[in-house]
Amino acid sequence: MGCIAVFPQVLVPTLMKLSGDVAPLWFVALHLRAEWQWPVIFAMFAIGAFGFAVAGRIVLTELRAART
Repeated sequence: MGCIAVFPQVLVPTLMKLSGDVAPLWFVALHLRAEWQWPVIFAMFAIGAFGFAVAGRIVLTELRAART
């Protein structure tokens, strides 16, 4: 989930908006009105970061459990 939210839904639309070459294609944020695009990009970043944090916590928990 983290990779899906961060790479295609945050990094690419951010680079497109910063470069000025915006083509909505399949990026969720770029299909919205201009005033909602940045908030949606930030929300997708938060979702992705949360997904990575949960995945990291699961891995660490499993590693600790395997040691005991």
